[in-house]
Amino acid sequence: MASQCDYLLLRCMDFRLERTIEEWLRPYLGRTDVIAIAGSCKVLAETPDSWPALFIWDQIRLAYEQHGVRQVVLTQHQDCGAYGGAAAFGSAEAEKAKLASDLRQVKEDLHRRFPDLRVSGFWIKPAGPEWEFEEIES
Repeated sequence: MASQCDYLLLRCMDFRLERTIEEWLRPYLGRTDVIAIAGSCKVLAETPDSWPALFIWDQIRLAYEQHGVRQVVLTQHQDCGAYGGAAAFGSAEAEKAKLASDLRQVKEDLHRRFPDLRVSGFWIKPAGPEWEFEEIES
């Protein structure tokens, strides 16, 4: 029996974000399906035909068909190990540009596969001892 789920969150598995994401979601999202994978959008954007990407797409399809998800929240974060961490980029701006580009690619692919989905994306970066969320525009 299909049930109604409000959101699907695609996030990185990084333990450093666990408390931050949980607190951020609490007032906004309600019932949420979560896919946590290293790099979040990286696999879907860079290797869309690989078995890990196909597995993620199948999880998204199940959330859509079985749980009624119609809103997807994508996140990318600074210093992501799946991308080689902050040290793999020449600057914080270059890092954000690459990860935001991958997020936008996934957003386009989601709209192509599921035209009625609403998709939003967020960049997560350190802000002192905490993390902050910044919306990534299309």
